[in-house]
Amino acid sequence: MDAAYARLAAHKVKHVSTAPQTLPEWNKDAGGIKAFYFRDPEDHVLEIICFPKGKGDSKWQQISNKLFSAIDHTAIVVRPTRTRA
Repeated sequence: MDAAYARLAAHKVKHVSTAPQTLPEWNKDAGGIKAFYFRDPEDHVLEIICFPKGKGDSKWQQISNKLFSAIDHTAIVVRPTRTRA
């Protein structure tokens, strides 16, 4: 996560998160996972995520020389189409 965040910071991405954050250990399924949200050049929100040993799919635990290894999932963020009364 540190190297990935440094690479993104060097390219001056727009932060959505204040910095990479580690999910708390009290969250049994997600505790220890690190995540950072930022905006791409077209202003889409993207996330990088780092799964510690024992979390996530086993393919994320494989040794690799790639800094950014794969796409895990996608999501779409939308704004409300109207305001609530």
